[in-house]
Amino acid sequence: MGINHNRSVVNQIYYITWSEPWSPVLQGQAGDVVSLLNEIRPEVSTKLLCGISLRQFISNRKRITAAVPCARVIPVYPGNRNWAKNVPWLAWYLLHKRPRAVVCRGPVATALAIRARRSANLNFMICYDGRGARTAEIEEYSPSDPLALEMESIENEAVNHSDWRIAVSQSLVDHWNSRFSYSGCAHTIIPSSLPQHFDGRLPLDSEKVRAYFQWTEKNIIIAHAGGGARWQHGSMTFKTIQYWLDRHENVCLLILSKTTGEFDKLSAIFPGRIIVTQVPHDEVPNLLGACDYGLLIREPTVTNRVASPVKFAEYLACGLKVLISQNLGDFSSMVAENNLGHVITELTTGISLKRTTPQEKVKIRSFGLSRFSKKETFIRAQYAFLMTRLIRTCMTSIVIPNLNKSLFVEDCLRSVQQQESEQWEVIFVDDGSTDDSIELAQALASGDPRFRFLQTSADNRGANAARNIGWRAAKYERIMFLDSDDLLAPHCVSGRMAHSESFQNILLIFPTGTFLRKPGDSDIEWRPKRQHTHLLLFLRHTLPWNISSAYWTRSILDRLGGFSESLPRLQDVDLHTRALLAGTSYQVIDDAKADFYYRIEKNRTSFDTAELCKHYIDACEGFSSSMIRIIDERTDLSAALRNRYLRALRGTTLAILFRLAQEYASGGLDKSQWRDLRERLCSSEYIDCIFGARKSGLNLYNRMLQLGLVGMRGFMRISHLLIS
Repeated sequence: MGINHNRSVVNQIYYITWSEPWSPVLQGQAGDVVSLLNEIRPEVSTKLLCGISLRQFISNRKRITAAVPCARVIPVYPGNRNWAKNVPWLAWYLLHKRPRAVVCRGPVATALAIRARRSANLNFMICYDGRGARTAEIEEYSPSDPLALEMESIENEAVNHSDWRIAVSQSLVDHWNSRFSYSGCAHTIIPSSLPQHFDGRLPLDSEKVRAYFQWTEKNIIIAHAGGGARWQHGSMTFKTIQYWLDRHENVCLLILSKTTGEFDKLSAIFPGRIIVTQVPHDEVPNLLGACDYGLLIREPTVTNRVASPVKFAEYLACGLKVLISQNLGDFSSMVAENNLGHVITELTTGISLKRTTPQEKVKIRSFGLSRFSKKETFIRAQYAFLMTRLIRTCMTSIVIPNLNKSLFVEDCLRSVQQQESEQWEVIFVDDGSTDDSIELAQALASGDPRFRFLQTSADNRGANAARNIGWRAAKYERIMFLDSDDLLAPHCVSGRMAHSESFQNILLIFPTGTFLRKPGDSDIEWRPKRQHTHLLLFLRHTLPWNISSAYWTRSILDRLGGFSESLPRLQDVDLHTRALLAGTSYQVIDDAKADFYYRIEKNRTSFDTAELCKHYIDACEGFSSSMIRIIDERTDLSAALRNRYLRALRGTTLAILFRLAQEYASGGLDKSQWRDLRERLCSSEYIDCIFGARKSGLNLYNRMLQLGLVGMRGFMRISHLLIS
């Protein structure tokens, strides 16, 4: 549960790297990004925070602070296997600095930040900067890595427990989905962008460079630039190089990398046609600018399928066409769609290699800069959007599902328009209404750009589907749900936003009032207390709050996957219970005035009673089965706590049985309908799991309902004993 901190959050962001020695790659992907974020939002101080092993600390600190003056360099516990021992140290540091957000490069840095936030009860936002598929990389290329056995759990934690994510490719997002069951939309796709020494700089006269290497006008030069990573120099790379050197006598190769045994063999086979050299990074653009093609041939592994090699951007920025293998991140399709080179499918396809003309170089360079330069609109817009997520300017998205609520919808929307705060938007999602409620709503909101109107893809998909469409379309981090026949108090949005400043990035729960015709005509309230065990209350169906009591963050909804669209009822009960079972941080604001009013008028619903009761039984079966599965998957639960949760879950079934008895007593169900519905519920598959094979407690409760003993002294005591 959330903790109120006395010290305020500082308007700063940290970009965290962990146990990575300083390198030109880190300069381009971390140092340059920090500079860019400070340009985009100068009112927010973005700083680089580098955790460096004690063994390399002094030398790296000098290099890092010289390259990025705003950097903070801290010592870390040495040894990759000991990464988790750094949690208390990072927690202490972030507790002292109080940032609004942290961006973490790689899974380990992200997992450290997640655990540090939890251990110190901090409220900053965590963004996972996913540079690739780290678990797959270890499996495919370095199975002896010290973190081989635990990287999958580390990466899963980073993907599913961060609040926002940067992915270098859509292919990486697809990988998260398939390997780690990530199905959300809380991510920004930002490909690897150009480092500063490439960004906007024109290469030197290419003919001078060609003359230096004694290349003639007829020579076609293929450049291969890369580091020493194994996935950059697979067997396909060397086969491709040998194939073209064999068949094109004018082709020469410039290798900007350390030499390897394979390169030495090729040099011996093709003397004078292969140059292997290393130059300072700021001279690389001059050499690439003299070439015709850039080579990006890699093995068809997961590591490469999700990758975003910065060399691709560098090749384009120097005007080179790219020879690229299939399914290399998002870049293979980009090459094919924009005529930027050739996608290599088979070596025998007869691709004709020609010198790249000056006009082609200008066109390719222009494309490369427009897509990968940190000075151009595309990359800057992605990081600007990211900053809006990290800063979380306090605005509220109000999602309103609607189905045939023409009697109430105007009052509902007026209650929103009459808010003391104007910092809100409404996403109104209609589920196939056949009355004029959508027309009334649009007329009332006419001319107000804060209203957006959406529809479900098919009529009557249900309120859950409408709510999911709504929150996924929301612009803002804070989200609340309002049914189209309920009302907001005028202080609702302003009060919730004020509290969210103290409780950032956690679920907030507010008191709820009720009304018959208008606010004030009912004194019934939902006012949960902080000290209550709210998870047990939800499992028992003693509901401590309802759907509009909750003030969500997008990241929490994203982690939970939103509402279950298979449940015809108990939608909010299911979402709130799953949130609590998942350990979601939350805070009950029990000392505030009720800021929302729930309509308890009888004509709120128009279902046939028998049909409504069937919906409740379907929902009870689905909800109970889902909760049993989630509880069983919680391996951290003790046997005693697991049994306590399952025993509490009995309360949901008893509540539905009690509802059936009420409907029978009021004449909504006849005797045979009541019997059939009762028997159907009590024979559900999940019943044995929570009541036991003999079901003696359930049978006793059922018999008391049949005998009309609801009002008997001791009835509530018996009910309580069954679930506690």
